[in-house]
Amino acid sequence: MNYIKVVLFIVLFLIVGLAYANQDWNGLESAHHYIGYLLLSLYILGSTLFIYKPLKGDRKLKRHFFIRFSVVCIAFLLLLVPYLILKQQNDGLGAGYLLYFMTVSLAAPLSIYAFIEILWLFTQKKYPQIGVNLLLVGYIYCLFLFSGLFGY
Repeated sequence: MNYIKVVLFIVLFLIVGLAYANQDWNGLESAHHYIGYLLLSLYILGSTLFIYKPLKGDRKLKRHFFIRFSVVCIAFLLLLVPYLILKQQNDGLGAGYLLYFMTVSLAAPLSIYAFIEILWLFTQKKYPQIGVNLLLVGYIYCLFLFSGLFGY
């Protein structure tokens, strides 16, 4: 895993996310959502390409990745299922607020835990696991910014 490329990739998407959130999209709201979904899929594809080769050879790294990735997927499903249920039951007025509250209450602790684990892994010099954790924290960041569910 080339760590310089991973860090540059994450920094690039941090900058793109900040630019995307601060744009004025007068009259282009539908294009705004499609661009957000495109950027989210680009991040997922790029991060998968970065960690594919190291995951093929190392069983411990593969286990580390799949445990963390399953936690992120479970958090995503916990966000999405109540939102879809509320969206179908009424006109969706409370669904957005519930989704925002659940995202903040799930994404913040997951990110804080990931950064604490990154510091712990850094003291043990386990750099491939640090790269995997940073890319998974990027999943949370990109989902929050590029999904278009929160008015960004």
